[in-house]
Amino acid sequence: MQNRNNERKINESIKNTVLKDLVYNSKKLYPELQLITTMKCQVTLHTDEIFSFVLLGTSYIETGMHPNYGVYSMTFNITNGLQLELSDFVDINEEFIKNIKNAKRATTIPMMEGVATATNEQLMDLINSKDDDMLLKAFKEKWGGYKFYITPYSLVVSVPTYHAADDFALVELSSK
Repeated sequence: MQNRNNERKINESIKNTVLKDLVYNSKKLYPELQLITTMKCQVTLHTDEIFSFVLLGTSYIETGMHPNYGVYSMTFNITNGLQLELSDFVDINEEFIKNIKNAKRATTIPMMEGVATATNEQLMDLINSKDDDMLLKAFKEKWGGYKFYITPYSLVVSVPTYHAADDFALVELSSK
C-alpha cells in the first residue's frame, strides 16, 4: 500500500472492529466461559483503490452443543483509508432484494468443505421464504450477519439462515 497513514488507519479499523464484533461482544455475554474461534481470512479483492476480505469459520463457547459458522467481512477505499458500505456499491432497494432472491447460487462454509447439511436449492428456498421488507431493513440497518464483500467479478452478500442449514448463506450477485 502506497500511503502508510491509510494503511495504519485500515489496520486499526480491522483490528478494532473484528476484535469487538467477534471476540469482545461474545466475552461480554459469557465472561466465565471460554470462547474458541477459528477463522480463515481470504482477501477477495485488492486493487489500487479497493481492499476487500472475508473471514469464514466457526466459533464455539464451551458448554455449547456445537460450533456455529460465521462470516465477517470488510471493504475499504485504499486511497482514503475509509471503510466502504454496501450502499457504496448498490442501491439497497426492492430490486436489490429481488436480485438476491433470483440468484442462481448460494453457498456455506460446510459446502466449501464438502460437509454441508443443506443443498443450494434448500438455501435458495430459505432465502426466498424471507420477508422482502425484513431483508431490506436488515441490509439497510446493517444487522449482524448481513455482510458483504467484493470479488473481481461479483458482489457477495451473506444472509443468515437456520443453524440446521449451516447458519448463513453466501449469495453471489454478478457485477454488471
